[in-house]
Amino acid sequence: VPTDLPDGIYRLETLAYHAATVTPLADPAPVAWWQKGEPTPPAQRLDAAWQDGIVLVGADPISTTVAARLVWSATAQPQRDYTIFVHLVDENGVPLAQNDRQPVGGFYPTSAWATGNWVAEEYRLELPVDLAPGRYRLVTGLYDPVTNERLLGANEASSFLLTVITVE
Repeated sequence: VPTDLPDGIYRLETLAYHAATVTPLADPAPVAWWQKGEPTPPAQRLDAAWQDGIVLVGADPISTTVAARLVWSATAQPQRDYTIFVHLVDENGVPLAQNDRQPVGGFYPTSAWATGNWVAEEYRLELPVDLAPGRYRLVTGLYDPVTNERLLGANEASSFLLTVITVE
């Protein structure tokens, strides 16, 4: 590993290929992940815990453009690959804007998270142009993309309130 490798999350992959043509026989297969350095600590500690050992360590201030930098971790090895969501919801919990995705764009699935490592990501939401003035909640959580079942957090909650946003 180069000594000047920037801090970040890296993945070791294996690949089989045809020796004569150097043509891949399949997609690369992840073997292991490692983290060099630590992400910048979040401005606000949250320590919101979910089942399967996943913790939202904290978040930076949520901007009025609805962008959030969240820092995740695991206290135990997660057993599944979850999708993280950030939703702007109305008073009935109906999502009006959302950003759902696998951690690090699918590069670092939750089942590969090393216990105690931090995974930092920014989530941006595009607000509907016809969004009515009012107060909206920005929530986050995780779900199994196969079953769409949400991972439960503290007090059996299926999401965690990040902030309330007022649209004028």
